[in-house]
Amino acid sequence: MNDADGNLALLLEGMDLGAATMVNDMVPTGFHGAELADIQFGDDVAVIGIGPVGLMGEAGWCVRSMQLQL
Repeated sequence: MNDADGNLALLLEGMDLGAATMVNDMVPTGFHGAELADIQFGDDVAVIGIGPVGLMGEAGWCVRSMQLQL
């Protein structure tokens, strides 16, 4: 896999750089953590340290559980 495929994100014109940092760092870290944990629909989940990465992990779990229901 080309590193650029997993490490680059297209930013919208005029996007705030603070928001861009979230897209490039916090979101993929949290979502990847949810994938690594192999969370299944109906599993109990505890997020320790509900900072930005923890919140994105929770969001990743929610998206993952919705996909598992389809």
